[in-house]
Amino acid sequence: SMTPEQEENFNQAKKEFDEVMQKQRQAETQLARDIQSSEDDLINAELDALMALEAELDERRQEIDAEYERRKAMAGSDADRTEITHEHLVSLQKLDDELRDHRNNAQQAMNKIHGDMRARLRAAKQQLKEQQTRERDEKLQAIEEVRKSVEEKNEVNDLIEQLDMKD
Repeated sequence: SMTPEQEENFNQAKKEFDEVMQKQRQAETQLARDIQSSEDDLINAELDALMALEAELDERRQEIDAEYERRKAMAGSDADRTEITHEHLVSLQKLDDELRDHRNNAQQAMNKIHGDMRARLRAAKQQLKEQQTRERDEKLQAIEEVRKSVEEKNEVNDLIEQLDMKD
């Protein structure tokens, strides 16, 4: 059996252990949330940049179309018109190629962001796990010390009882 002091020590050690476990679960959740939020911010920035670029390319397409209509109206011959149409199609193709390249680059950038975040999360979780293991071990050690002190006291009491019986 435990003395009131030992029981209090045990209960305190147990309470601290439970608090550490609770705090650790919250830390894990918060870590994942922070890294996800950071990833979302980077992905959104990448998407915003891509949308701004698409809008700019759209504007350039409208300018190219307007220039084409203007030049076609002024063309003297069918041959001129054919050449102007060809140049127009080449300009549009360049725009499409540029847009495709930017979309591919954005996709690669987002894949990299996602990969980096997963790597960061893995590393952070590993670091957290090591720290948590140390904290848990410390708290379990405190519980173990109380248990030992109770055992030692019981052994001493048993010895005293045995000595008392001999009298």
